[in-house]
Amino acid sequence: MSFWAYKDISHINSISAEEAKTEDKSINYFCPNPNCPAIMHISHCDGISKARFRALPSHPHIESCEYHRGGYQEDQFEEKSFNFNNALQNLMSNNSLQHQNSKIKNNTNNLSNSHNNNIKALKTLNEIYNVFKAKPINSEYNGIPIISMLADERSSFFYTKGIWGYKIVETNYVSYYKYNNDLNEIKYIICLKYCTHIITHYITLVFNDSKTSKNIQNLLYNNKNKKIIIAANFNTNNTNGAIKITATINSERQIIII
Repeated sequence: MSFWAYKDISHINSISAEEAKTEDKSINYFCPNPNCPAIMHISHCDGISKARFRALPSHPHIESCEYHRGGYQEDQFEEKSFNFNNALQNLMSNNSLQHQNSKIKNNTNNLSNSHNNNIKALKTLNEIYNVFKAKPINSEYNGIPIISMLADERSSFFYTKGIWGYKIVETNYVSYYKYNNDLNEIKYIICLKYCTHIITHYITLVFNDSKTSKNIQNLLYNNKNKKIIIAANFNTNNTNGAIKITATINSERQIIII
């Protein structure tokens, strides 16, 4: 992985991962090492708050390339230390100081494990999602059924009446708009859908922060045809048979693009 790459195969025009993070994820970039033929795509980590360039499996780095990194391994994480609700609450926090204090606390609690084998609990949305997708939907992670934490194609029969509570949900982009409520407060709204062969639910994401809304809107618009993964506390209202699902997005760490 790399913090930067070239936009052209001639290795002339460079671009940082921060500059590229809201662009279409299908765009090809090229390894910073001119002797390496790897083709790279932008890859988000810790939600979409951070980004790196990752080589495509079809066009990997050469072994000697300094930008070559090993792949994802489930055994890097300690299952018994994972708490799903706490993990999502941490992702949803927009308080950087609180996040830093949580990080220090987690590092202190896991100090002995870190010295022994460097195993930690799942923390980022990328890590959690990758583990859950790699497991059967009817299996458990630290005693909690995957189906109760992840709403995807496999678990759609479980969510026919809505989505509620802390969840990770696979969605697709629909639209974006501003909403002015009765109190003359402007809300920034993104509409997504949880769509499977069984059911389609439309999900409204609400942003209280215009900067976060703009960054995420740009990213989602540029990746309209891709899968959007949301971690949030979902709320479902059913009025006269019409299901309305909402979730508030406080942090870019709550979203990844697949």
